[in-house]
Amino acid sequence: MNEFEKLKLESRKLIIEHVLKQDAEVRAIVLRSLDRLIEKIKQLEAEGRYYAIPELIDAIIAENTAITEKELKAVFSASAIVGVNAGIHQSREITLRLLNKANIDVKPIISSFFRISERAVDEIERRRIKGLNLSERIWGHSKRINNILGKIAVDGVQKGEHPIEVAKRMQQYVKKGAGTLVSEYPNMMERIGHMVPDDLSYEALRLARTEIMGAYGVSSKMSAEVLPSVKGMKWSTSNSNTACKKCQENASNDNGMGAGVYSFDEMPDYPAHPNCMCQLTPELEDTESFVDRLIEWTNNPMSQPDIEKWYQQHYKVGAL
Repeated sequence: MNEFEKLKLESRKLIIEHVLKQDAEVRAIVLRSLDRLIEKIKQLEAEGRYYAIPELIDAIIAENTAITEKELKAVFSASAIVGVNAGIHQSREITLRLLNKANIDVKPIISSFFRISERAVDEIERRRIKGLNLSERIWGHSKRINNILGKIAVDGVQKGEHPIEVAKRMQQYVKKGAGTLVSEYPNMMERIGHMVPDDLSYEALRLARTEIMGAYGVSSKMSAEVLPSVKGMKWSTSNSNTACKKCQENASNDNGMGAGVYSFDEMPDYPAHPNCMCQLTPELEDTESFVDRLIEWTNNPMSQPDIEKWYQQHYKVGAL
């Protein structure tokens, strides 16, 4: 395994490890939403206002949604930074190693990559999907989580069930899925309007994964464009045995640069779909040949027009 293959694996490891950590954090946030609602039910029972829950539920949901949204935003903000760093990692390290081999000062290009990370984070925050920015998407999922919990609570109150029974039902649902509601609480789905997903955390988990991979994709492309020896970007599936048809096509399509390799203006949209975990890597010129050209350029900048262009557009800008 060459040094650049190791960098590819390092970048992948950064993403996978954080996705697993992020999944656990999102599930914990959903559980805390549940716990806050159960505590509110207990409080209202102690105050003798338990049966007023149907009238109070909108205010309870609004309060809980605000907390859920704040917690999800914190997770997503941290994840965006991880995604950006993972996307930049390979191109930055390759560039530093190439410049070191040619004895060229790396400080200016380090500054350029730092600016890329800032631009990538800004782009992720501004990106709109179906007309919604990230904050609006997070708020929508936060409200949906609490609306569903609230409907289950109201249904139990209206049926005259004890708060302990209502809490048990909600806990079973969040921890075990909607199947428990169907088997143990007949006709409840019809009463609350078929709104209950099998896994209450799933949509937030999907959004979280899509956002971190979106950050990874944006920074991968931005940083690869700064890499002096880059020829294009290669799309690789996360798992060739289970990848969807779209991702398999992206990884096998050949426009004359090799399977899955694209020029920057031909790159397919990334991620290709929610939960997409495909990998993007820079396609490089032969390292030894490029280092030779880089050394030649240091002696005569006009001898290598493409490197001179890179110097003016990326290296020199970082020195400012």
